[in-house]
Formats: sequence, C-alpha cells, structure tokens
Amino acid sequence: MQRMAMLAALSLGACATLPPPAPEPHVTVEIADLTLTTVSGRAALRQRVAAAAHQFCRLYGAEFTPIESREDPWYCPDMMRSEIMYRMTPSTRRAYAIARREAGIRGRDL
Repeated sequence: MQRMAMLAALSLGACATLPPPAPEPHVTVEIADLTLTTVSGRAALRQRVAAAAHQFCRLYGAEFTPIESREDPWYCPDMMRSEIMYRMTPSTRRAYAIARREAGIRGRDL
C-alpha cells in the first residue's frame, strides 16, 4: 500500500514539473486605420490579409498543414485567409470580397 501511495506521489510530482503549454499562434490584421468605403482602403485590407496569411504560413505552415496537403502551396494561405475572414465583421467581409473583385483576383489567390 505504501508503494502505491509513493508511486502516485511520484507521478504527481513529475506532472507538476512540466512547463506550461505555449500559446497557440494567431493572426492579427489591423484595420482600424482603413477606410473600407474607398478603393485604396479595400486594396490595403486585401494586401494586409494576404501578408498576414503568408507570414503565418512561413512561420507555422508545416505545423498546421496536414501531411497529405503539404504539396499544395495554397493550402495554408487559403486556410488562413478563411480563418481571418471568419473573424471579420460582415461589413469588413463584404469590403474584402469587393477588394478581391476590384483586383481581379479569383479562386485561391490572395
């Protein structure tokens, strides 16, 4: 019985020495300074979304991209763009869609 209690205490002690988990990486796109009713403001929004998605994928793409999708160079940027768009307000999402049309971008291009 003492051995069981000692083993349990050692197990709990080993768990207590683990470092705290690292925070999950995230993407932030600043838009407060943009006027989304203008062509230049929408273009800046599109460029910021593209830059944020590409930067995230350069840093963390191998970590977040499933093995079967690693041959697809657009997988990570496309998924990050979708994640960024999910967090946008409806009016910002509309402005982003208009910006893509104004830039002549279709499909998976950012």
